[in-house]
Amino acid sequence: VQAALPRTLSVGETIKVPVTVITMKDNVGSVKVGIKAMDKLQVIGNDSVTINPKESGQYVEYFDIKVADVPGIGRLTATAEGAGDKSTDKIEIDVFNPNPSVTRLQSVLLKGGETKELKARIFGIDGSNSLQVELSSIPSIDLGSRLAYLTEYPYGCIEQTISGAFPQIYIDKIVECDETTKAKCVRHVTAAINRMQSFRLSDGSMSYWPGNKYASSFGTVYALHFLQEAESNGYAVPSDLKGSLISYISSNIVNDTKEGWYIRTYAAYALAAAGKPQRSAMNNLRSSANKMPHNAVWMLAAAYACDGKKPVAQQLVTGLAYTENNSSYYYDYYGSEDRNMAVALKTDILLGQNEEAFKLASSLAGRLNDSEHYMSTQSTSWALCTVFEYAKNMAGDGINAKLDAAGKAYKLSTSKALVTQQIPVEGTSDITLKISNSGSNTVYAVASSTGIPPAGEEKGYSKGILLAVSYEDLNHNTIRPDTLSRGTSFIETVTVTNNSPKLIKDIALARRFPSGWEINNDRVYNDNASYPAGLTYQDIRDDRVYSFFDLGAGNSVSVSTKLTATYPGKFYMPAIKCEAMYDADLTALYPGRWIDIE
Repeated sequence: VQAALPRTLSVGETIKVPVTVITMKDNVGSVKVGIKAMDKLQVIGNDSVTINPKESGQYVEYFDIKVADVPGIGRLTATAEGAGDKSTDKIEIDVFNPNPSVTRLQSVLLKGGETKELKARIFGIDGSNSLQVELSSIPSIDLGSRLAYLTEYPYGCIEQTISGAFPQIYIDKIVECDETTKAKCVRHVTAAINRMQSFRLSDGSMSYWPGNKYASSFGTVYALHFLQEAESNGYAVPSDLKGSLISYISSNIVNDTKEGWYIRTYAAYALAAAGKPQRSAMNNLRSSANKMPHNAVWMLAAAYACDGKKPVAQQLVTGLAYTENNSSYYYDYYGSEDRNMAVALKTDILLGQNEEAFKLASSLAGRLNDSEHYMSTQSTSWALCTVFEYAKNMAGDGINAKLDAAGKAYKLSTSKALVTQQIPVEGTSDITLKISNSGSNTVYAVASSTGIPPAGEEKGYSKGILLAVSYEDLNHNTIRPDTLSRGTSFIETVTVTNNSPKLIKDIALARRFPSGWEINNDRVYNDNASYPAGLTYQDIRDDRVYSFFDLGAGNSVSVSTKLTATYPGKFYMPAIKCEAMYDADLTALYPGRWIDIE
């Protein structure tokens, strides 16, 4: 006997599960075919049926299964009994909520000896909620949700791979961590180091996407910066990988006048931090400092400070704002005003400018702690890393506090700058938090509630990007996907239009399909397959397709996927999201809905 399921299921779906009985001879008599559902799955209607096969062969019976409204693991056991024999097939399947998680924050400031209360709102579906309390001796940074954003970001280019791991190099230096958290951080950083090999090109540079043939100057410099910091903090880094990066950057980036100012100065900093300063290149860059955007000047100053030339560095940035006169500079090499601020903070720390560093760290922490303030993966990583570096030496008297939550008392004490506590959440009722600062110094407290809203409640929107979705059969006739017959093959086409007045770079189109549809991936058996026209990279997975591209003003690109309606049932078709990965003002969402397969 053999049961079949899709690769995943979504909460609230129903599916007709085929159970195939294979008889090896004729006239085996009556056979009882049954199914048992456990955990996140439930049988609807009959859970068994008796068949009487007359001939050897395959016989298929269908059973109705309902998926729970809570994510987790579902389990099925199919059985066939007859003629003194019994066969069993067991399946486990992941049950997801197709909606992304949402985090809501509440903050409070406690002076020495003060006690205050917060009410944490529990808003997600049952089983999806979590609650974390963060106490810090520096302005709050909402570490939990900012770090989750980095580690859960789905796409995986070289920038996102490094940004997700970079802050975790330092966490145990400034956060009171248990051994499980420390081990998790080590795994993430080590995995990122190992994944660098998938971006590596034969000339020593790094590509932006795994398997791409062209070097990414930014990715190459960012990789060296990351590897050097990881090595300095005790991680094993392949010497040949680091050496090839140093060689390539020294020969091809730092002196290349075709490269932008920021990447050349960043290259100078990364080489200096790695103990391989290119002083002649730094001096050449310094002679053009008055032509550079501010972010490049701050980065060049960091390179000089790292090389021990603090007076030169100080001279470069005295009286220089971290903000740009021309806002277009913010978007060079995945930048932003937040990253500019972080680079300036890094430089002030290297220069020992404590007063200026305090101002920048406080402002940057405020932005990190504002859940409504968007930060890209690049900006988030830089902000966390530099605030961590500042906090490492600014823990003060540490933290000594008590927390009462959901009938349980916690003592939060550390000599470090930050401590977190996970609060168990049962059900969907709000939780009152009572926080007492037993110490003498000021403590910043943040309660982060994270949950997943019910499927189907998302609203469509369009900001600078338009989405259009169409469906047709294999004869190019227009069809509606709301109700399809099992076995129907068809094509979905998502057309993305740049409705803004400017070029949009690094666009990501994320399309996850209903559980009952299967992707027909023609590239699996085609060694000569290439990305569809207009795309720079495409990642096809079991149940989703990620497509990446740049798009000029007024231009469009169409992404087509061949699909087959495979399993009868009622399934949720998740929302389609398209976004400029480094510009929150350019995004669109096409709402999800329920579909049927008959």
